[in-house]
Amino acid sequence: TGSLGRFVEFLTYKARKMGKRVIRIDESYTTQTCAKCGKRVTRELSERDISCDCGHRMDRDLNSAINIMGKFLTSDELSHQPSLKEESFLQKWKGFATIHSPKICSPANA
Repeated sequence: TGSLGRFVEFLTYKARKMGKRVIRIDESYTTQTCAKCGKRVTRELSERDISCDCGHRMDRDLNSAINIMGKFLTSDELSHQPSLKEESFLQKWKGFATIHSPKICSPANA
């Protein structure tokens, strides 16, 4: 088990101890999929920015984080939280992350 695997095991252990749970989200293709339009383009790992035909441009890791959050918000794990599964909520969240990405990714905040 690598260091990430050990971290997940430890986090899961601590969460259970506190009566919480860890929800795993499949991160497949989240760095290759545009968080704005959903178009998937194979990219090299050396490409650090996403630049899509739809005009979306963002740091690759932040784009991936938005896609992972989108997968979480639309997952079956939230079936008891219908307000979080609404398309409008997801679009608002994506909009917030897109608008604030220059502030999050700027060298001053790095």
